[in-house]
Amino acid sequence: MKPNKKKTSGKGLRGHLAELAMKEFLLEPRKNFNYKQIAKRIGVRKVAEKQMLHVVLSEMANKGNLIEVATGKYRLNDTGGLVTGVIKRGKDGVAWLVPEHEGEEVLISDRYLNRAMNGDTVNVFLFARRRRRPQEGEVVEILKRSNDTFVGKMEVSKNFAFFVPDSKLVGYDIFIPQERLNKARDGQIVVVKIVDWPEKAKNPIGEVTKVLGDAGDHETEIHAILEEFGLPYGYPEHIVELANQIDAGITPEEIKKRRDFRKVTTFTIDPVDAKDFD
Repeated sequence: MKPNKKKTSGKGLRGHLAELAMKEFLLEPRKNFNYKQIAKRIGVRKVAEKQMLHVVLSEMANKGNLIEVATGKYRLNDTGGLVTGVIKRGKDGVAWLVPEHEGEEVLISDRYLNRAMNGDTVNVFLFARRRRRPQEGEVVEILKRSNDTFVGKMEVSKNFAFFVPDSKLVGYDIFIPQERLNKARDGQIVVVKIVDWPEKAKNPIGEVTKVLGDAGDHETEIHAILEEFGLPYGYPEHIVELANQIDAGITPEEIKKRRDFRKVTTFTIDPVDAKDFD
């Protein structure tokens, strides 16, 4: 796995190298590595990047994520072990693991989510705890996806398209190839299903399964809410036929049971097609 070429220096490269190195240590938690071995495994070839990797491994050991078993040789600090739980992303965008059994919640940085999404059941590797910091960890296995279908708005340009979920809890925009747009246009509210998420891709790939309509349209917005919460708004044809047979009129007998305000001037904020009035 090669470093992202866009991240060539500074803090961005340092964090990227730490992420790649951690993945290698997680793959073989009982094995010792020096910086040259890790560099070869993650595809680092430039001398400057190798030197930075050497510094990064030392920093990871200082933080307690690695153990320096000999000068320049490191092994994963696996004293924390694995915890199973559910990913919960707060309104502030921060993700936490809520253990399936009683226990402390675990902070999961975005770079350690490894494609896990809000509501997914996962296994998390616990890092060695740092002083005055919450317990932190990294998702190492996704056991069960909570959802793969989302409601949101399309952003379509000439060469590519992205789907932006309505819910801030999703945490990712979804890339939509042109051949999977299914006639959706820019600005429309749609339902999208994730169909793939390549290992090296930052964003999942999806396809439009339903076009709900234009953003801002009253009926579209209502249908979007129903779709988001999985509530039905379509019914079998025979049910619709039965409903149409119901007499919606009010009989004279029924009128006698009620107080008649039809000739009383009344003001309401409800639209003319409302079915109930406050």
